[in-house]
Amino acid sequence: MAAVAADGRSVAVTVRWAALDAIDPDGARARCTPAERARADRRATPVLRRRALASLAARRLVVAEVLGADPSAVELLIATDGRRLAAGPSGQPVAISVSTCGAVGLVAAAPVGQLGADVEDFGRVDPTPAFVARVASPTERLELDRLDPGARAGALLRLWTRKEAYLKATGEGIGGGLGTVEVPLDPLCGGGWFDPRGDGVMWRCFGLVAPDEACTAALVIGGAGLDHDAAIELDVRAL
Repeated sequence: MAAVAADGRSVAVTVRWAALDAIDPDGARARCTPAERARADRRATPVLRRRALASLAARRLVVAEVLGADPSAVELLIATDGRRLAAGPSGQPVAISVSTCGAVGLVAAAPVGQLGADVEDFGRVDPTPAFVARVASPTERLELDRLDPGARAGALLRLWTRKEAYLKATGEGIGGGLGTVEVPLDPLCGGGWFDPRGDGVMWRCFGLVAPDEACTAALVIGGAGLDHDAAIELDVRAL
């Protein structure tokens, strides 16, 4: 339980990278519930089905690690507002967020607050005017226009990734509107506070270094229960 302990002055956030193709498919299937196996089996190809099982098993392993529970005793939940939660035998919930990009899996867990994590591939960005208009706010579009063309695609991907992480943390998902919120463009983004909706509700954003150089990743944390004076301590490792 120490991995997610919160003492009012610090919050430890567990972040694990999972190499999905390296996870034993039989072991992953055995760790998943029948409903999770059925969900993975609906994927279109054998590779996608195997990776879906690996991702589902990875989230169970990470939650089991931070709660000190057996993976089979982990209950994966969805809050009424759409946020992902998990609980062990004690019933104490933790916030979780999961993302995949090809063979790269990302799982994060925190004891308090609302949490979102996302990993995306540079190959998915097509910086057409229509795409920029969908992802960026008017203010962000002005910032993007000031960048050199070579830096613009990377900045746009950071925007997308950080916004999706935020919208996962709120439970809205990208249907909540990527262009309606604003996030930091800073390439490093080391945990500073930001106000995504301009309403005074503050969140913190961390850029993560993905194991695949073709990817960029982010973690956003905030919401009720998170002390604004608390230090956020990221424990980032391979699963």
